[in-house]
Amino acid sequence: MVSQLLGFARKGEFLALPMNLNDALRDAIELVERVMKKKEIEIKKEFSNELPVIKGDSSQIEQVIVNLLMNAGDAITHGGTITVSTITKKIERNDNRYPLLTPGTYACLRISDTGTGIPKEIMDKIFDPFFTTKAPGKGTGLGLAMVYGIVREHQGIIDVESQMGKGTTFVVYLPAFVGHSSV
Repeated sequence: MVSQLLGFARKGEFLALPMNLNDALRDAIELVERVMKKKEIEIKKEFSNELPVIKGDSSQIEQVIVNLLMNAGDAITHGGTITVSTITKKIERNDNRYPLLTPGTYACLRISDTGTGIPKEIMDKIFDPFFTTKAPGKGTGLGLAMVYGIVREHQGIIDVESQMGKGTTFVVYLPAFVGHSSV
């Protein structure tokens, strides 16, 4: 919890370098898979071979991925599937669905689970600091707030859709690093 609070305090301090989002995903999934296997959770991977390079702090991007994967795993109670995929998305100038994004090309990370879903009445609170639905001692309520902050610091956005009893999908949009080709 202390390291997460310090991360908030250092807002804006990160080392942004060209990076491959697929590589960061592979590293994070490898880290999390051992925990998921204990819960009989399968992680499916669907990575685009044409994904653009992004400019980011690899440790922070991995932190985003690990947090989203762990939350997805926590939402699955008796076995299930987490699907992790990447795609390239072009945002046009007049695209009102994404008002916080500058028009251009984005690398998108999508993490979907077959878990319990998020109730509609709390959906607007899930990125608030210290908001948690977990039992005392099981969560700090900083994970998704930290994810949101990191994504915004990287000039991206995070979108979420959920259906009770069917699961949740988080989609992270990170801008392509202009001047670099696909990875």
